[in-house]
Order: sequence, then structure tokens, then C-alpha cells
Amino acid sequence: MSLPLQSHNRVLKWKAVIPAALMIAIGAHGCRSVDTSGFSISGMEQLVFQKVNEHRTSQGLSDLEWKSDVADLARSHSRDMAEGTVPFGHAGFNDRVSQLSRLFRVSAAAENVGLTSNLDSPAQVVVDAWIANPTHKENIEDDFNTTGVGVARNASSDTWYFTQIYVKLRP
Repeated sequence: MSLPLQSHNRVLKWKAVIPAALMIAIGAHGCRSVDTSGFSISGMEQLVFQKVNEHRTSQGLSDLEWKSDVADLARSHSRDMAEGTVPFGHAGFNDRVSQLSRLFRVSAAAENVGLTSNLDSPAQVVVDAWIANPTHKENIEDDFNTTGVGVARNASSDTWYFTQIYVKLRP
């Protein structure tokens, strides 16, 4: 979905995608339940960041730069999904981009979300699923230069929620 917004007399193109086929509800069937209490949320966020940059490098693309302000918004969205205050998806994406636009000179933004349960490597599974899906892969490989990742867990369902926001900052 692209939404044109006026900002500083320039049209910004926001991209948010959520193909119905890839809600990344991976692990619901056929996976054993594992103790995920030892997973570090910040470690999983960094693993997603690392794996996405490894993929970009393998495609001849430059690494994305980590911005804590972007990660804070991604983390908040993942937490909201995990707590059930927003549905799984991109609810509030335009608000997140507006917040980023107050902090940075944003020319474009996109977001991938994912969820998974009962897996040994939740972050790796979500990144692999994003890369396997053309729309999510397009966000990963697009001309963005900045990112932030947020992860949250719903302990009662042992479901992990992931949000990665991609931003193209203007010089």
C-alpha cells in the first residue's frame, strides 16, 4: 500500500505491506514447544538487524544503519501487537512515520511485521520468511538506508512479534 503525504512541498511515498499469505504464523503446527524464557529480546532484535544486513550485502546492497529512535517505534508496535491492543499488522504505520518525520528528514518508509511461536530460532525463522516472500523481500532490498527492529513476546501464548521499520533519510 502506498499513501502519498505532503511534507515540505514534496510527496512522500509510504509503503506498508501485509500479504495475507504471509502473516508468518509459523510454528503453529508440527513444532515442538521449547523454553523461550532464555531468549534476549535485544539479542533477537540485533539478530534480525544482522541477518537482514547479511542478506542485503549478499545482494550487493549497502548495510542499513541502526537508529534507536526507529527501533523504539518498532518495539512499541511489537509490544502493542503482543498485548493485543492492536491487531497483528500495520495498524498505526502512518503515525509511526509521522513521528519519524518529526525527528528525521524522511523520504520513504516501509515496515515488515511477523509473528512466530514455539521455535528454537524465532528471529531467524521470521527473517527467512520475509526473504521468501516477494513483498517483504522488496522492503528488505529497497533503497532504504536506516532501520530499527522491535521484538515483543506474549508469554501466555509463547508468541514472538517482530517489527522492522525501514527508512530512507534525506541528506
